[in-house]
Amino acid sequence: MASGFCFSCGLLLFDRSAKERPQENEQIRVALEPESLGDQEEAEEEEQYVTLQAGEPAMEGIFLLEGHGQPRLTFRMWCALESASRAHPHQPVTLLMTSPVIKRSLLLQNLTGQLPNMRLLHLDTRQLFHGSPLEDWYGEGRWRESQWPLFHFNDALRCELELPSGRTPGCPDVAVLPPRSFYPLPWWEWQRYVKDDPGLSDDLLGDPRVFVLHVWNLHTRHALVRLSSQQPYARAARASCPVTVAHAGPLM
Repeated sequence: MASGFCFSCGLLLFDRSAKERPQENEQIRVALEPESLGDQEEAEEEEQYVTLQAGEPAMEGIFLLEGHGQPRLTFRMWCALESASRAHPHQPVTLLMTSPVIKRSLLLQNLTGQLPNMRLLHLDTRQLFHGSPLEDWYGEGRWRESQWPLFHFNDALRCELELPSGRTPGCPDVAVLPPRSFYPLPWWEWQRYVKDDPGLSDDLLGDPRVFVLHVWNLHTRHALVRLSSQQPYARAARASCPVTVAHAGPLM
């Protein structure tokens, strides 16, 4: 039974049973893109995009959803995708994008080359809502009338993906695992994820009960993550998405 996650949650996943889990200081071999020359030539270079195959996630495995229609992912999104793929190497991890294309990059090339369980697919929203109770709501664009249109649109996408097929939201074991496994810090303490705190970082990364860091992206998205720091977010990224960190540079 597949589990669904939304990038807006800002999830980092850990596999507590993995024997070869990447360490924070482990050297990861990646082909890095050249540094910007700081002139207009690179900016004016025509961008290349990869056309995504349309599809839906497998019944078994994990899917992540990017429902904003953007052809680019932030480094934090890539981190969530990489960490999920590393934490579940024997299950398909699918990123569903409402954009039909994704920007070609060496990061995309490196991750798909190293993580064979990672898949990126285009989600045809018109086909998804066809024949559903939300077909008119979608077709008439009524979701745009919401105070939070993209949040509610993504909620509707997850419902359509999960309910008809028997997929369940979140992790299948959410009912039997303690809240700390998924929400080790409550939302009102979100700033602790982006403050230097070696003790908290050690606690979160060393606690076998913690499987997910829900970093409350609604709040942390504008905070800088200094990837060489002792911020819990940075420490978790170094351990769980090393390829993305190598491409991101000093900040994410």
